[in-house]
Amino acid sequence: MGRPFPPESSPSRVGFVADVASAAKALLSQPSVPLVSLAVWLLPSVIIASTVPGHRSVGPVLAIMLATTVFQLGWYGAERVFFQRRFHGEPVAVRHLLGLVGPFIGRFFAVGLPFGIVLSGFFFAAFSVHRPGGGPMPGWFHVGAALLLLGMDFALTFVTPALAYTTRSASRAMGIGFAMIRQTWPRSALYVLCPPLALNLLHLIHPVSNSAVQWAINPLLLFVSLLAKGAIAAFYLRERGTYSKDGAAYITDGVPAAPAPLGAIILGWTLIIGGILRALFGGFEILIYGILPLRSSNAPLDAEVRASIVNSLVGLGLGAGMALVVLASGIALVKRRSWGRPWIVCVSVATLWEFAWTVLGTGNAASRLWEMFRFTPGIIGGVRLLLVIGTPVVAVLALLLLAARGRRWLPPSPRGQWVVAALVIVVANGTISYRLWRDDPQRRQQRFEQELAALSVEPGKGRLVIVPTFDGAPLDAIFEAAVKARLQEHKTNKRLELTARYRNGVIDVPDVDTGVYGLTFGIDANTENGFGDGWGMPGDFISYGGGRWDLLRNGLTVRQEVPVYRIMRLLQPEDTGFGLTRGSIPPEFRSPLTIAWEPVSGARTYGYSIVRRSPDRSQRYVAGNQGPNTTWTVELPPTKPGETYVLDLHAYGKSGQVGIFEVQGAGWRGFDYQFRIAE
Repeated sequence: MGRPFPPESSPSRVGFVADVASAAKALLSQPSVPLVSLAVWLLPSVIIASTVPGHRSVGPVLAIMLATTVFQLGWYGAERVFFQRRFHGEPVAVRHLLGLVGPFIGRFFAVGLPFGIVLSGFFFAAFSVHRPGGGPMPGWFHVGAALLLLGMDFALTFVTPALAYTTRSASRAMGIGFAMIRQTWPRSALYVLCPPLALNLLHLIHPVSNSAVQWAINPLLLFVSLLAKGAIAAFYLRERGTYSKDGAAYITDGVPAAPAPLGAIILGWTLIIGGILRALFGGFEILIYGILPLRSSNAPLDAEVRASIVNSLVGLGLGAGMALVVLASGIALVKRRSWGRPWIVCVSVATLWEFAWTVLGTGNAASRLWEMFRFTPGIIGGVRLLLVIGTPVVAVLALLLLAARGRRWLPPSPRGQWVVAALVIVVANGTISYRLWRDDPQRRQQRFEQELAALSVEPGKGRLVIVPTFDGAPLDAIFEAAVKARLQEHKTNKRLELTARYRNGVIDVPDVDTGVYGLTFGIDANTENGFGDGWGMPGDFISYGGGRWDLLRNGLTVRQEVPVYRIMRLLQPEDTGFGLTRGSIPPEFRSPLTIAWEPVSGARTYGYSIVRRSPDRSQRYVAGNQGPNTTWTVELPPTKPGETYVLDLHAYGKSGQVGIFEVQGAGWRGFDYQFRIAE
């Protein structure tokens, strides 16, 4: 194809400023293209901002967000074809550009995946080293993130146009892009130092708190980003040209024309379907347990909650990334791409490693899912069970089939592809394994005991000032109430039962012997029913793990925040507001059973679960969550002799759990409600 600029053009005649001006002229001549880019960029933020956590429309919202993300990958290539056509003086319709989205999706995903995994690994490592307790992340985190993002942006400057104009191979595009920086330096300095993501860096690190200002700035940032893309595209086209009028959208790169054998097609589509299902489940978890809580949390007050959510989000993102690798590997096998072999082998080995680690650490997850599926059969439960059982089986079959038939199915894989695949999978899977190892309860207990042994306690007295928080904010300081508390000294295991008052937003406990304490307390916010036999009755506030209190020196005052939860009141099938007058023998009801509870102030969603316990210790589950509605009707099969149902309830606000369930009766108490279902 002809080049968009004549070969005799030189940097003195066509430079960075002229390329930016050409890009601006192209955008202004056809504003429909930047409008599509703006819509694609803003749509996820609009959806998240308008979504209420726990609302039943989460499924469609997730589908829209996934579709937008996938479309955006292909649109990156279509934008560059637009600039090519306009620089060449050729008109191009938006409909035609939309038709080019599909061919570009896979290659842009493939080139972004390893960089995304490296970036996720950095954030995970940062939150593992520093867990903020009410404050922002330290300066080294922002500097490190900025340097990492800038380095990736600089490296990818000419990789993206190479994918759009020269090749469909991600590895070859990276080779072209990296080499082009070296070959054209310093002529390419301004193009390398002004990539689109670098222009947004200050906005990402120092976000504007005013949402109206944010929405006003975003279009400007997008336009500047498109100008940079256009300028880089002009430089690349001047240096290397393009494959066709549509760039490299339909380039073959020498792929064998012969169709894949039947065995390769079956294995490839198995990987594709499995990758899609795993990615969908992973995306759902990211949205429910990461993005929505993160968007709704209160940053000035719950930085520790935010850090925990982001840390979990990184882990979920790595899992979803591995699922997308499986999907891409299956596509590569069906299309007989040489890079498919190393990725399938590395992903299969990583899958078997993760499966073995899980079985040895937490037991067989398939048996637990099977019990849940037997109790409440359904499509989602069946798919999850199929994935847990089928994933390691497919991994073993993939390794065996590639060892036996790989040379017939796929062309030879260069050593570089093996190195890249192995490096990415080792980093991703190693990060996931490290999270499992770090969060192992036994290891955490050992670490706690080591820290405890290293603490030195000076004899004397001190003071504890407890600041209860509810839903990420200080508890209402207007009311005053009695407090029942227990301190347990970790070094000596001595317990101290005491009473105090909640007054002016704090609980002041003076004259406490020095030591290292654990704390549990209840606040009698609902004076009509007292404390009962536990830490509180429905309407009261209780702590669920009050943290560690290091009162190490004489005269020391320790002031800490402690999250509290409101005890939930069951209204139906029995009212637990003032305790149950019956004994501990479970009552019997008929199905369908309606369960109702009193709303919890600040709660946005409610979670519920019912477990059927059998004499053989097998357990079957039904669980779910819903929005502000506080009534749930469920069909339950009759209980057999010796079986009981166990109900548990939770309430969740903007920053996490706000309601906890406890039931008290005549001479008994528990954190669940037990019943039976009659024939």
